[in-house]
Amino acid sequence: MTPQLAFLLNQCVICLQGNNDHSAELFLKQAIKLAPKNPDVLRFFGIIEAKRQNFDSALVYLQKALKEAPKNVFVNSNLGNVLLELKRYDEALLAYGKAIALDPSYAEAYSNKGNALQGLERYDEALIAYDNAITIDPNYAQAYSNKGNTLHELKRYEEAITCFDKALSLKSDYYEAYCNKGVTFYELLQYDDALLAYDKALSIEPNYAQAYYNKGVALQALKLYKEARACHVRAIDIDPNYADAHLALGILHLRMHDFISGWEEHEWRWEASNSNSIKYPSNKPLWDGKKTDKSILVWPEQGVGDKILYSSMLKEIEHLSPRVIVSIDIRLIPIYKRSFPNIEFLDEKTIVPEDAYDLQIPMGSLMKLLRPRVDSFQEASFPYLIDDQEKTTSIKSSLEQTWAGKSICGISWRSSNRRVGDHKSIPLNKLAPILNLDQFEFINLQYDDITQDLKGLEDSGVQKIHQIPNIDLHDDLDSALSIIQACDLIITCSNSVAHMAGALNKKTILILPFEAGKFWYWNEVEGSSLCYSSVEIFSQSKQGDWDDVVGKVKIYMESLSFE
Repeated sequence: MTPQLAFLLNQCVICLQGNNDHSAELFLKQAIKLAPKNPDVLRFFGIIEAKRQNFDSALVYLQKALKEAPKNVFVNSNLGNVLLELKRYDEALLAYGKAIALDPSYAEAYSNKGNALQGLERYDEALIAYDNAITIDPNYAQAYSNKGNTLHELKRYEEAITCFDKALSLKSDYYEAYCNKGVTFYELLQYDDALLAYDKALSIEPNYAQAYYNKGVALQALKLYKEARACHVRAIDIDPNYADAHLALGILHLRMHDFISGWEEHEWRWEASNSNSIKYPSNKPLWDGKKTDKSILVWPEQGVGDKILYSSMLKEIEHLSPRVIVSIDIRLIPIYKRSFPNIEFLDEKTIVPEDAYDLQIPMGSLMKLLRPRVDSFQEASFPYLIDDQEKTTSIKSSLEQTWAGKSICGISWRSSNRRVGDHKSIPLNKLAPILNLDQFEFINLQYDDITQDLKGLEDSGVQKIHQIPNIDLHDDLDSALSIIQACDLIITCSNSVAHMAGALNKKTILILPFEAGKFWYWNEVEGSSLCYSSVEIFSQSKQGDWDDVVGKVKIYMESLSFE
């Protein structure tokens, strides 16, 4: 390396340490003229591009640097960092592995390896990687904070708090650790502590958009909507492309019945980190909601319950296009072919050729077009799902013969939603006062394995929940729909059962959390769901307290008669 190149690289490092990326780039532009293939020059260009969040460009520079210096530990580590940002976790893991092989004492590579393992949901291995980093450098605050994040994912919240506290004891101005600690307090329902943690982060870094976003989420959990909105707006002011904050603001508007603003922000769901919406590969124009002589493809997103909710508008679309094609979960196709005979349904795993349709629209955007106001929800006609009447009659006949004189209540209590399922799910033993009502027999509608749930009821004297044999409630949604229709009443938490029952116009009791985990579409109008008038809503009076709301449901059920 020539003295001039060494000088330029040294000046670049000084500028980068001072966050003066522009000056660093000027020195690098001179350096690359002297040594266009120098791995350090290429690496620093990659670092600058990564800091600007131009990760694809950063990847190109680092791959070139790797070609020139495959055994450079820093090139491999920086390459791993960019791959991590691109969520190419397996490749990032390989890069960190090479860096560690080149320098087994490189604590940062171990910590970042843990981040890649966390991205792959290999949490136990991630903890080992963080512990390796901490063993090498016991004062490595970031490794403790990263470990806390993984413990949070494992729902080991108290241990996570301990890790964040350790990180903060090593680095008192570590505002990211304060923010992470706040997120864990939120999951523990300790909202005041969460807000204190976010405020501490913001006192250190006033322009920390993520802290404002998280603070908004916590304020919404307390139903402080005005204050929550201000936080989300502030997060967006700091980072106009902050998709999570845009989506949260949109959902907040929907909760407040400001549907026009809400749907506009809801379109940010594609970029949000906590969304399960995946864009369909189509280059055709978006349908604008107006009547057309062209064919329309409606493509799916989100879970089964959401798909059923959005399907309330399919009958309206029938009259707006001569040909409507709907891509949907294959489990719903038998139901939908019966319910919407004039619409074509295809398995969502099949990509529809673009020459088969003219316009396209994601299901979640239908409401933006067709539900701009509270009164527009009245356009839906019920029931809009039709059960298999022969199957329903057979099930109903069997239930009536077995439990003559009793009212039949279908029951579901758990949500599999990974992000908020814990907030929505009701511990089965908390439903004991309801299950002991003599006038009802309870039929299981809870999909997936319920063995552990039922175990807690075995010796408690609680009325048994009966199961209809030979029906897979998860995969055989057509039969599940018939069971729901055969019941007199449905009790459920917020899951797909609630949507199926609502779409059938079946009398339903929906038991919801106070706010956290309570989705916008369960907005209430005089105690009933805005989206499903047959669904009556009972909500917690305090987050996490099921006893009070179950008591209210019990009193209500005692007043019901199905004769």
